[in-house]
Amino acid sequence: MSKCVKILVLMFVLSLPGYAFASPVYLTLQGSLASVTGSLAQKTGLNIGDIVKYQIMIDDTKVGTFTPGWWSMDKRGSMYASSDGFLKGGYTNIKQNWLIDKNWGNNQLKIHAGNDESNIYATSDISYNDLRRGSVISSLSEQALGYNYNGNMEFSKLNFKDVTVTNISNTAPTPLPGALLLMGGGLGLVGSIRRKFVKKI
Repeated sequence: MSKCVKILVLMFVLSLPGYAFASPVYLTLQGSLASVTGSLAQKTGLNIGDIVKYQIMIDDTKVGTFTPGWWSMDKRGSMYASSDGFLKGGYTNIKQNWLIDKNWGNNQLKIHAGNDESNIYATSDISYNDLRRGSVISSLSEQALGYNYNGNMEFSKLNFKDVTVTNISNTAPTPLPGALLLMGGGLGLVGSIRRKFVKKI
């Protein structure tokens, strides 16, 4: 491989980590626990008045989805949203992963950020693009179905009050593995070219 080609390859590889680190928006919501319903909620160990945070991942490059069974369907006019929750061991009839902004046909911002065990629901009178630190969130709850201590199915819910936005970031909490691999590959190529260059000198 000629020296010119190696340099071109190096430039390409070094340009990739920037794209690999490109991430969705991470919206942190904080609220005070107002009520606890069901055994799954009781098992969390959370108490009324506890301050809780949810970090919601929002990807406006993907269409939001809802999953009523084994298949996922697009929700038109939405963007993708997801979040981890506190209700463990539960499930939902329909997994929700979408955000619909406040618009002419919808007087509230609506976030349905699901995971494999629960759905997190949030609404606000503020549009998505206008959210800032301190913005008020009208409602926030986490809901799931599960089995109680008697083996009977029941509904569980964590409901919050005094909810606000505490952080908005486009940086992932931890680097993506792909970015680390790309960085390693780039440094390896730099070392290889440097060693060969030194030998020739």
